[in-house]
Amino acid sequence: MIIDTLRHSRLTSTQTAAINSLQKTIWPQSRRLTQKMPLTFIDDPIHYVAWEDDRAIAHAMTFLRTIITSQGHLPILALRAVCTHPAYRGRNLGRDVVTRAFARIDGSMFVASLFQTNVPVFYKKIGARQVSNAFINSTHPSIPQASPWWDPFVMVYPRDTVLPAGCIDLNGGGY
Repeated sequence: MIIDTLRHSRLTSTQTAAINSLQKTIWPQSRRLTQKMPLTFIDDPIHYVAWEDDRAIAHAMTFLRTIITSQGHLPILALRAVCTHPAYRGRNLGRDVVTRAFARIDGSMFVASLFQTNVPVFYKKIGARQVSNAFINSTHPSIPQASPWWDPFVMVYPRDTVLPAGCIDLNGGGY
């Protein structure tokens, strides 16, 4: 098993198809698949992919998101599309790809990561904690005051990150 760190702009069509296949296994109804040339990212997202042969078996993706807090703009590491193929769960592959993603924080490239999940215990074991701030998306064309998140838990890594109190503008859609 190999874990690759891949720039989004350099994904081959074969790699993109393998990542999409994994994501469709986990989220069969989702239309939010990896695309070769997305137009919505400011930076070049990074994919962390565990492979078995040419098959993606675990995945995480990170990109820059600048959120707006009561104390001003804060660039954070957005974490999205974390998943492990069901046949490979229990082998710590999810932990491995997320730990590799969080190394960008541990190496001082970002101060924190902010993300949503429906499995908070997994992230607490890695060193994250749940946050209770309200979130909005001021860029939404019709309902900017609605929460941009769809999963029930919003987490921050590392756990000792202090986010300003009050409502936080995610400054874009949920991820």
